[in-house]
Amino acid sequence: MKKTISQAVCVMGAMCALASTPVALATQGENQQTTLSAGNQASVADDVMKTVDEALVKAGKLLPYLKEYTFKTVTLDKKRPNIIFVQLRKEKDQNEPRVDIEFEAKTGKLISFRLAAEEPEDEKKPTWQESKEKATAFLKEWYGPDMDGYQLNQLFTEEGGYGIVFSKSVNGLLYPNLSTRLELNAKGEVVSGGPYGGFPYEIPSIEKTSFPDPKEALAKEQMTKTVASHMKLSYWADQKLLAYKPTFSGYLDATTGKSLYVPEQKYDLPGEIVKVAPKTNKLTAKTKEEVSSYVKQEFNVDIKAEEWKEKSSPKTGIKVFRWKEETDDETEVTVVEKTGEILSFSKEVTKIEKDSTTKEEARVLAIKEMEKYLPIDTKEMMEMGTSGEEYGDFHFEFAKVHQGIPVRDRSFYVNIVNGKIMRMDTTSKAKFTEHLPDLKALVTEEQAAQEFLKQFQLEYFYPENNGNKALLVYKLATIYTTVNKQIDALTGKIVQKDGDQEAD
Repeated sequence: MKKTISQAVCVMGAMCALASTPVALATQGENQQTTLSAGNQASVADDVMKTVDEALVKAGKLLPYLKEYTFKTVTLDKKRPNIIFVQLRKEKDQNEPRVDIEFEAKTGKLISFRLAAEEPEDEKKPTWQESKEKATAFLKEWYGPDMDGYQLNQLFTEEGGYGIVFSKSVNGLLYPNLSTRLELNAKGEVVSGGPYGGFPYEIPSIEKTSFPDPKEALAKEQMTKTVASHMKLSYWADQKLLAYKPTFSGYLDATTGKSLYVPEQKYDLPGEIVKVAPKTNKLTAKTKEEVSSYVKQEFNVDIKAEEWKEKSSPKTGIKVFRWKEETDDETEVTVVEKTGEILSFSKEVTKIEKDSTTKEEARVLAIKEMEKYLPIDTKEMMEMGTSGEEYGDFHFEFAKVHQGIPVRDRSFYVNIVNGKIMRMDTTSKAKFTEHLPDLKALVTEEQAAQEFLKQFQLEYFYPENNGNKALLVYKLATIYTTVNKQIDALTGKIVQKDGDQEAD
């Protein structure tokens, strides 16, 4: 339940008296309102508004532009009783521009803020050096001269692209679980600031957390054997690239040398061979009438849309059929224009609800779907598993196998939502059946692991439900939650996204 108090601010930072009328309590998501008794309303609201107004005086010194916003809304949420939410607007009924602020309920301490306003795309942003200097100066003013133990996290700042990020520093090492982020606009004003953790669970306060001594960390070289055991070969036919892909979270316990399971991280799992029996009658569609018949037959979807979009690509030989239904959800089918071979079906999903479908049931459905499209002489595929699954929403990828190695760009992908196929995507028969070269790695798993470990840095990490103890870890130096690094099995170098190799 949320309690909302709205009023005009006469002068920003000055105490404003509450109106004598009762304050309305609105239950979010319901059309219900309850009115507090006058006595309770006055005492509760006065305390809240006193805290807010005193907090706004301090915030106004940090954020001079607040004086332009003269209407405020104060909200209390029973789910977060330790927080006061404040919205400031220039005009009472105007949605933007506005400033959203969170204060600590007991102390009025500023927790976070955000200026919501459109900014012209062509306006020049401050340089990296200017942003870093202004953000650092701002944080010193906000948190104190020592920035409350925070220091610039250059990796998060450069890779994230969402402002300047500072993380707690403990024993000279970064502790990214406790981070804060600042954003600047073209004027050089700090327009957003607050916690930036990235993990959907509560982190204990640093005062209550114990941290291992950095001296307890093993040398990175001692992790080679562990990392090597997670290196698996894959092949990309279009790039003619044979590479090792790591099959773990990118986190290593620095004191034991073991890999850590981190549910929030996404990474490939070692594949399993799946025996398949492709169907002899292949599905085809060249016209919108044939596409309509195919969609009805295979997915029980009646196409009622009057407006179709058809787009051909002479360069690739692919034709795309796209339409929207009454729900405005978009559906798309792609085919090989010359033969009508179906390559993909995709139906937009706007809502996912948990149902009784298990992962194994969805897997059986995915394999049956794949067998409708695979070349007839295909006998086996490799299932490319990924860590983590969301309820009701299952993703499966199966790759062609060549000399025991998965060919990642000769694959079949299926997305099953609530027991129904919402997307399938495959490779053309011509590509599936083309001759592939003899594959032989010139670099061992150990050599690939040594190169991969160069990308790791020593830091602290707090896993969920770990009491009050942080771990000393070697972590892959990336902000992304998907572990997608590859090591060229011929050169032993890290492969960049564009196919180039990193220099020494």
